[in-house]
Amino acid sequence: MRSARRLLRTCGLTALLFPACPVLYGCQSTTLTSMPCEVNSDCTSPLVCTGGICMPECLSQRDCLRGTHCADSSCVIDQPLDHATSPCAPGRACVPSHLTCRDFSCWSPCATGADCVPDSYCRNGVCANPLSPGYGYGDRVVCDASHPCPTGQICATDHGSHAACRRPCTTDAGCSDIAATPLCAAIDDPAFPGTMACVIGCDPVRQLGCIDTDRCDIAVAAGPTGMHTVVDCRGTGGMTIQGASCGTTTPALASCGAGLGCAPDSLVEMTGYLCERYCVVDGDCHDASLHCTGPSLPGIENLNVVNGALAMCRGM
Repeated sequence: MRSARRLLRTCGLTALLFPACPVLYGCQSTTLTSMPCEVNSDCTSPLVCTGGICMPECLSQRDCLRGTHCADSSCVIDQPLDHATSPCAPGRACVPSHLTCRDFSCWSPCATGADCVPDSYCRNGVCANPLSPGYGYGDRVVCDASHPCPTGQICATDHGSHAACRRPCTTDAGCSDIAATPLCAAIDDPAFPGTMACVIGCDPVRQLGCIDTDRCDIAVAAGPTGMHTVVDCRGTGGMTIQGASCGTTTPALASCGAGLGCAPDSLVEMTGYLCERYCVVDGDCHDASLHCTGPSLPGIENLNVVNGALAMCRGM
């Protein structure tokens, strides 16, 4: 049956099955991207057998499972735990070679979002999937004793966050190729006292870019020449909900739930602090009674991760 099917792999059969013969499944003299199949090996890489037809594995980031991204029509793992068998590594290029090797995985290169498949962000020169943990906003590779970091990086936590591979630094210039904003700031890991590492960045509005239960929040940390105010991943926060108190005379920054910050109740007269959801537009508030009109949060140095002016959701 399979050999008979292969005999029919001609441009004529493609025209019969797909009269329009679209460019995506363009007629070829030897290999047709829309030919019948039973298993993936019946198809020419990177095509896979889907519904009995050779098809690209992905045409959008949404086609890939969480933890993978679409690169050259294939779903590729975001965070390989075994660097020896990862999709690529220093001295071991991506296949196909036009893909970019970064953090032991292969990515489609880009200059703008127009170079990427739908639902992608062009971050630091590659098409990243913002729905995958740790990616879209920088490089956050999970690590532990069984999965060490590459040479030049340390496996460290920061303010109770998950352990991730971090690049130690002494100047901001040492982080110039990190997505979001190239910043060097102190981390809070008892195993590495006094260490500074490159800030990775995350999205506090949609809570993207962090590992597992970590939350994306505003953080203040010492840098080489002064203090940095950034959005970065922190350990699991509290359970305080929208509009509830998070302090009277001083803010309890870690008491609010994920996606909520602890902001002054009033900028005119200090009457306490409330947990309020981070937002850029009203739709981020997920509540028709709330609007993105709370205090704007200036001074955050890597706000390009949300592409807007970060503010708080507040009732009118």
